[in-house]
Amino acid sequence: MVSWMSDWLKQIVLLVLIATFIDLLLPNNRLDRYVKLVMGLLIILAMLSPVFQLLSEDHDLRSFAFLSSNPALSREVSMEEIKQKGEALKQEQQQWIRQEAEARIGEQLKDELQQRFQAEVEKADVKLKMDGNEQAIEGILVVMRPRSSPASQTDRSIEPVEINVGKSGDIAKEKDQEANRKKLQGDVMHYLENHWNVPKEKIHVEVRGE
Repeated sequence: MVSWMSDWLKQIVLLVLIATFIDLLLPNNRLDRYVKLVMGLLIILAMLSPVFQLLSEDHDLRSFAFLSSNPALSREVSMEEIKQKGEALKQEQQQWIRQEAEARIGEQLKDELQQRFQAEVEKADVKLKMDGNEQAIEGILVVMRPRSSPASQTDRSIEPVEINVGKSGDIAKEKDQEANRKKLQGDVMHYLENHWNVPKEKIHVEVRGE
C-alpha cells in the first residue's frame, strides 16, 4: 500500500515537472494554451487513477460484501431474538406492576379492616394474577390481633382484688378469648367474601391472642 502510494505521487510530480519544462521551452504563441490544457488533463487523470482502479476491480467490492455478510464480523440479530427480548421485558414490566398493585391493595385492606373491626392488623397480603387483560385477586392473607377496649383498660387500671377461684376461672377466660377470636375471624372472612368478592377458600385469616 505504501509503495503504491509512492508510485502514484511520483507520477504526479513527474507530470508537473514535464509540464513546467515544456512551458519553458515553448514560445509564447497560440499553441501554448493547448499544451497547458493537455498537461493539466494528464495531471488530473493521474490524480484520479486510484478511483478508476478501485471501480474497475470487482473483487474488492465482493470482499466488502463478504465482510458485511460474515456473521463473525457483522452479526445480524434475528427476529426470533428480538421477540424473545421483547417478551422478557414485557414479563418484567408486568411483574413490577403486579408487585406495586399488591402492595397498594394490601395497605388499603389493612386500613379498611382496622377501621371496621376492633383489631390491630399486623399483616395484610394480597396476591394477584392475570385474568385475561385484568388483574384478579388470587389469595388474601390477614394476620390480626384483637384490640383491647377502653372499658377493659379502665378496669385493668383499677386493679381489683383478685379472688382465686382455681383453674376453672382461667379455663373459662381462655374459652371466652377463643370464642372472640373465632367470631372475629368469621366476621373478617364474611366481610372479605361479600365486599371484596373473594371466595372463602382463597381467604386465610389468622387471629392471635391479645
